[in-house]
Amino acid sequence: MRILFTWEIGQRTGHLNTIKSFIDWALKSNHEVYLAAKELNNIYKFFPFGSINLIQSPQLTRGPKREIAISWNELMLLRYSDTEELLAIMDTWNVIFDQVKPDLVVFEASPSALFASIGKNFKKWTLGTPLFMPRHDINFFGQYPDPRLQDIEKFTQRLIISEKKLLVNINKCLNRLSKPLVQNSHEIFKQCDREILPYPPQFDYFHPRINGDFIGCAPVPSYSSNVNWPKHYKYKIFCYLQPFKSIKKFLSRMQEDGLNSVVYCPEFTKNDKEQLSKHSFLDNAVNMNSLLKDADLVIHMGGIQTATKALYHEIPQVIIVKGREQEFTARSSVSLGPTLMVKTFCSDEYLNKIITHIPKLINQRKFKKGLEKKYIDGSLAIKKSKLYIENI
Repeated sequence: MRILFTWEIGQRTGHLNTIKSFIDWALKSNHEVYLAAKELNNIYKFFPFGSINLIQSPQLTRGPKREIAISWNELMLLRYSDTEELLAIMDTWNVIFDQVKPDLVVFEASPSALFASIGKNFKKWTLGTPLFMPRHDINFFGQYPDPRLQDIEKFTQRLIISEKKLLVNINKCLNRLSKPLVQNSHEIFKQCDREILPYPPQFDYFHPRINGDFIGCAPVPSYSSNVNWPKHYKYKIFCYLQPFKSIKKFLSRMQEDGLNSVVYCPEFTKNDKEQLSKHSFLDNAVNMNSLLKDADLVIHMGGIQTATKALYHEIPQVIIVKGREQEFTARSSVSLGPTLMVKTFCSDEYLNKIITHIPKLINQRKFKKGLEKKYIDGSLAIKKSKLYIENI
């Protein structure tokens, strides 16, 4: 059988790690595997050279509009605001489908590929975080939780209008591609044979859905390493970061207050590290399960896998929020255990409050129970991916 995996949105290795167990079992079962990936630089950390057929996935030529989306429909409108570019991307996916001729396509964070697959007869599985796996068991398809919106009537109108606008854009492209049109957004996901959710039920938006299969976090990558904590550090603080506007100011204030940490941020230059020399910098990704057994605090950018592992090991968190997905992850974490949600732009006053609160946060150990080990250690993900591949 020929299986195509797609990855369109996101960065770094998390998406590759999510699909790894599926690809591993597909290869063991002697299926022919293709991967259309957004980033190619880390592929061979996960899959041996020559084991899979690689394709570069089509990408936007510019980033999505920077506005706050209240639903999946709005998020798609912001991302694919240029209909001509969406048409070109969907057309490229169709070329990939026609060349590969898959029996099954597994869509991981790949909305445009899912749009382009409408009318295609191969089997379809969707796989991803709740931001890209919209709810269709609530009043409005793909609605996101948002405590800031008070005007229910205005909120409802936005939900209705955004779906209509998105369908106009998608159907324009489908019409030009001689594909069947869709009447509502639900149809885009209704065509799929499986809806796979690689996170614990507690991190689903609103409440755990009944129409999806929660498989929990993927196993820790085999290339990850352990951490040697500097003995002179007051606390065992681990920072798993990506660049943001105030990152150097944030780490500088930490070291001024003696909150030295072990930092993994591959984008930091040698000069950056010299300016923040009281911190220890790692060159390679770490084994989070091992690290969190000893850590006092983890500071990260809101990845679901990092957040769930921290909660399971009962480690307080500081989550730095860059976008909607990180915000929702942070809100779920706040409801389950000691978590401080932080904006990426920090005034001096705001930053001082954060830094002075960190020692207090470290000493908070009141966690809600409920995160089962099988959703955290990768065992359920391995078991489920094997079962799915064996029963295609």
